[in-house]
Amino acid sequence: MPKNVRITAPRKPDIAPAKPGQTQIIRHRRDIHTYTITDPEIDGLRSGYASPDFGLFTLSIGIFVGFVVALATTQMSDVVFATFIGITIAAYVGIIFFGIRTYQAMRRAKQRAQQMRGKSK
Repeated sequence: MPKNVRITAPRKPDIAPAKPGQTQIIRHRRDIHTYTITDPEIDGLRSGYASPDFGLFTLSIGIFVGFVVALATTQMSDVVFATFIGITIAAYVGIIFFGIRTYQAMRRAKQRAQQMRGKSK
């Protein structure tokens, strides 16, 4: 806990301690929301496949493969060939960029799920 944070008792004297099985909410400057979450829901959080980066990563793979096949199997003019090379290179850069971002998102989601699972027990 940071050194500059002080924990003080509630200022209102009419707040009684919570009884067993009850939740006591004391509002100060922040709202804290708690949720009941199950293990399958935690696993769903860490899937990472809902990330837009994952969609762009797979799209980049598809574009790259499609244009590599087109370059390897067809005859085309120099202008079209240069355009296809440019698109292929851009798709390759997209694979690298969005692949790294997808990996990071999945790793963060896994860490969050582990933290939540550890705190819930």
